[in-house]
Amino acid sequence: MAFITEKQLEDTLDVPINLPLTQIVANDWLIVATVNLSISNPTSLTLRWLQLRTLDSYGAGSGSLSLGLFKDFNLNQTPWTQTPVEPLLALPFPVVTPTVLQRNAYSPLTITASTPGIYSFVLGFYLTTTPSDPIQYVRATVNGQLRIDINPT
Repeated sequence: MAFITEKQLEDTLDVPINLPLTQIVANDWLIVATVNLSISNPTSLTLRWLQLRTLDSYGAGSGSLSLGLFKDFNLNQTPWTQTPVEPLLALPFPVVTPTVLQRNAYSPLTITASTPGIYSFVLGFYLTTTPSDPIQYVRATVNGQLRIDINPT
C-alpha cells in the first residue's frame, strides 16, 4: 500500500500557474511563469495540468495564439522562433470564442535536475498576415499546476 511520508510531504510543493484575463495584441508575447531548475539542488518539476482559455478576439488576418513551456527562453527572440519542451497548446486566429484547450492531465511531464535550466511558460499571439486594421487582439486566461519535488526519490 502506497502512502506519503512526512519527509515526502515536506519536500513537495504544488505551485499554481495562473494568468488572469489578459488582452494580448498581435505579434506580442508574455511570460506567464518561470521556474529555475538547478543541478546543485536535486529537484524535479512535474507539469500536471495546463489550460489555455480564450474569451474573445478582435481583428482579421490569420495566425495563432499559443502557450508553451520553454527551456532557457531567450528574451531577445520571439517564442515562435524557439523550440518548446513539449508541443504547444495552439489555437488558430481568429479564434472561435470561448475556447478551452488543455494538455492531457493523465500524462504528466516530469523534468529532472539532469536537465537544469530556467523553464518558462510563454503565451504568444502571432499573425502570419498583416491586415489593414492595426488592432488585433485576443483576451485569454492561463491556468495550470506545477509540482516541485525537492530531493525526489
